[in-house]
Amino acid sequence: MLGDDRALINQVYEAAVIPERWLKVLEQISGFAGKDGGSMTTILGEGERSWLGSCPLAWCN
Repeated sequence: MLGDDRALINQVYEAAVIPERWLKVLEQISGFAGKDGGSMTTILGEGERSWLGSCPLAWCN
């Protein structure tokens, strides 16, 4: 299990520099935690907000 933990941590660091990977990372974190989905909210210094949610939390088809 420790190898899985390290792989997930590595993927979080990769997503920090390659934002397109966050959705997959959220799905993996949710699965690791035994949950249905996950979300992440960001707030920039100017107050601009953005969010990302994995299915089924986001509006998915």
